[in-house]
Amino acid sequence: MQAFLRSKKSSCSAGTLDFYTRKLAEFLLWLGPQAGRVEDIRPQHIREFLTELAQGHAPGGVHAYYRSLRTWVNWCRKEYDTEWNPLRNVQAPRAMHEAMGAADIEDIKKLLRACDHRTFVGSRDDAIIRTLLDTGLRASELLRLDLEDTDVTEGRITVPAAKTEGKVARSAFLGSHAARALRRYAAMRSTRAESPALWLTQEGTRMTYAGLHTMLRRLSERAGVEGRVTPHEIRKAFATAMHRSGADLETIRRLLGHSSIIVTQTYLRLTDDDLHRVHEAHSPGDRLL
Repeated sequence: MQAFLRSKKSSCSAGTLDFYTRKLAEFLLWLGPQAGRVEDIRPQHIREFLTELAQGHAPGGVHAYYRSLRTWVNWCRKEYDTEWNPLRNVQAPRAMHEAMGAADIEDIKKLLRACDHRTFVGSRDDAIIRTLLDTGLRASELLRLDLEDTDVTEGRITVPAAKTEGKVARSAFLGSHAARALRRYAAMRSTRAESPALWLTQEGTRMTYAGLHTMLRRLSERAGVEGRVTPHEIRKAFATAMHRSGADLETIRRLLGHSSIIVTQTYLRLTDDDLHRVHEAHSPGDRLL
C-alpha cells in the first residue's frame, strides 16, 4: 500500500491521499491474516468486507471504500503487470447521490454543553467544535493548523496553501464566541508542550484524524446525541447556516475552499420551511400587486 500512496503523491491532493490511506488501512485491518500476501486477496474478501460495511454505513460511504479499492487494485495490476483482480465479479455497491445532510444545530449545542471547560481536554473540545462551526474548515485543514496560523485577537485563521486540499491559501474567520473559546484553550495549551501544533492531545502531540472522530463520538455519547456528529457534518452545518442567514453562494464557496460553486450547492439541504421563509420575503404577489 505504501508504494501505491507514494506513487499518488505528485498527482493527488493531501485530502485525496488521506482518503486513500484511511479507506485502504481499514480494509487491510479487517482483512488481517485472511490473506498473507496481496495476491491472496480474492473477490470473496472484497464482497464480505463491503457487506459488513453496509451494516453501519450509508450507501455513499460504502461506495467510497469500493472506489479506493478499485483505484488501488487497478494500480497494482498495471504496476506489476498481473492478471490478479480481486474485483472480478464483485458488483459495485450502489451510490445514492443525495444532498449531503448537515449536523443539527441543537445536537452541536448538546456537544458544547458536554464539554467541561475547567479541564484542558474540555476547553480544547469546545474550541474545536466552535472553530469547525464558525469556519467551515475541513477536518484535515483544522488538524494541520499551527498556533502561528491563528490570530485570536482579530478572530482570523490563515490556512497556508500547503495545508489546504486545493493547495490555495485562504482565510477563515471566528466570531466573538469562537474566538473567546480559542483564547481560553490557547491559555491552557501554552503550558503543555513546545509543539507548534494548534490542537494538542493530553500527551502534548498533534491531534490526529482518528483522535478528532473519537472525541466527537465520546461527546455524542455523553450528550445523548443519537448516532454521532462528524466533522464533515459540522462543515455542512456551517454552509447551511450561512446560506440561511443571507450569505451568497460565492462567499460560501470561497470560505469553504471549493473550486466550484456546484460542489457548494450540494452542501445546502434546504427544507420546505427554508423555501417558505424565502417565498414570504420575496413573494411577487405581495411585493408587486
